Amino acid sequence: NAMKSYPYCINVDWLQVYCSDKNTGRLDWDYNVLQSYEFVLRPHTSRHFAEIWEVRTVDGDEFAVIQRRPLSSILPPDAAIVQLCNRELYRAGFAYKFYLWLKTYGFRYKSISRIDLCFDSTRWAHGLKPSNFVARFLAKEYLMNSKTRLSMNFTINAKMKSGFDMNSFSFGSKSSPVFTRLYNKSLELKEVKMKPYIMEIWGFNDLDVSEDVWRIEFAVKSEGAKLVHTETGELFRLNLSDIEFQDQVERLFFAYADKYFCWKINDGQKNKSRMKDLQIFPKERGRTIRPVRMTSKTDSSRSDRIFLKKLHTYMRELGNRDDETESALWRVSDIVAFDKSLVKWRNNKLIKKEK
Repeated sequence: NAMKSYPYCINVDWLQVYCSDKNTGRLDWDYNVLQSYEFVLRPHTSRHFAEIWEVRTVDGDEFAVIQRRPLSSILPPDAAIVQLCNRELYRAGFAYKFYLWLKTYGFRYKSISRIDLCFDSTRWAHGLKPSNFVARFLAKEYLMNSKTRLSMNFTINAKMKSGFDMNSFSFGSKSSPVFTRLYNKSLELKEVKMKPYIMEIWGFNDLDVSEDVWRIEFAVKSEGAKLVHTETGELFRLNLSDIEFQDQVERLFFAYADKYFCWKINDGQKNKSRMKDLQIFPKERGRTIRPVRMTSKTDSSRSDRIFLKKLHTYMRELGNRDDETESALWRVSDIVAFDKSLVKWRNNKLIKKEK
């Protein structure tokens, strides 16, 4: 990890990809001394696919799960979903290894259908404990800094001990493009399933496992896997090559955190934007990308172009202005241009004229 102000670790905890299945019939790969994997057909189907295959290593460990042969005619007949098992995600170079495996066994990678990004730590910036954050959030001392209206459904699991302990909460629908959770990962490992490889990662990153380790997690579906380079305005879809190295995974997590886990300290002001930001994550990091929500309307309306024209005309006519005003005006321009797919049009028609 790069320089940081407190111990933490960032990992991918779920990776599922959409593929074109070039295999015909059964997955009858010969299992011999030259073949490192065994393919086992499960006796049941899934909601969308007729076959579910377990892929196991020569040691009998699960490597991946394949869903193939679509039940619906809506999907292409060669569509398949392949999920890499959890243990593999905590090994170095997992993304490249997974890509090569797909290619070797007749699955042509097309896109990421789901990826979970997680941040594990015992404390946050300035010593704030996640359990205290939850209590202060429920007391409205901390407010979510959402730039758009969100329908938030909170799921709270409580366990009675000496008092009332809040162990997890989530917001956003599980069917939404990005679903966010904060929960006590140590407790989950104890009560649900112990995963020694996660404990090893925590130790490698100097987390004090004698304390509860809390996890901030973003479950990102394909609709939420679109991002923008903040410097160029270039839109791109998240790819396996974007999670090939650890620094890429960390940068990606912080990009989603800046949008989906950003909070304000409630000081009673009516204008939330003027409240002080709550620092949760280390400051020693860069931010060059951010996720964007693409609407179902691919074509922008005439009114969107008119608005941008008027905004940039106003910016030119306003003349000398302070840095805060300048930044706010450009922020509005960026949001409209990105959300309405007008970045190229704005840059060519409006910004070039200003220069």
